Amino acid sequence: MQFTQIRSATVKIDFGGKAFLIDPMLSDKDTYPGIPSSVNSHLRWPTVELPVPVADLLGVDAVILTHFHPDHWDEGATQSIPKDKLIFTQSEKDAQTLRDAGYVNLRVLTEDTDFDGVHLKKTPGRHGEEAVFNGPFAGPLGEVCGVVFSHPTEKTLYLAGDTIWYSEVQDNIDTHKPDVI
Repeated sequence: MQFTQIRSATVKIDFGGKAFLIDPMLSDKDTYPGIPSSVNSHLRWPTVELPVPVADLLGVDAVILTHFHPDHWDEGATQSIPKDKLIFTQSEKDAQTLRDAGYVNLRVLTEDTDFDGVHLKKTPGRHGEEAVFNGPFAGPLGEVCGVVFSHPTEKTLYLAGDTIWYSEVQDNIDTHKPDVI
């Protein structure tokens, strides 16, 4: 396994003979205005340039999109990722959003997704505390997921995703017993 942090939530994972690009935010530094009502609303983002050319990130076997927020899939991703690239999404709703944008090779993650011998297990996540998650920010926060990667020749990897610590994260750890989190 090789885990390469690109920036923000964007990572590249080489695992079980396959390469995955996770949550591609591929736009140039300072493309977007600050996020209103956030602590650093005055800061444009992404706050740093990509450390490698976008083309170097696209030579993967598949993309995994844990959820549709612009810091996980942005206009740079839409412009750069080929429409026939295999993309795993957390839900049919997210897959449909990509279909509407012209993508044709989509699969929805489940608790038992197989990709050429690499097992991908969708796990739940939560953006915020229950009161926030079920309150006025429920729509903007939306559904998120993590992924457990397993393969006979690899240590088990748990990519928790964009989540706070809560009981289901512990349940995922207890259930899947990952070697790497």
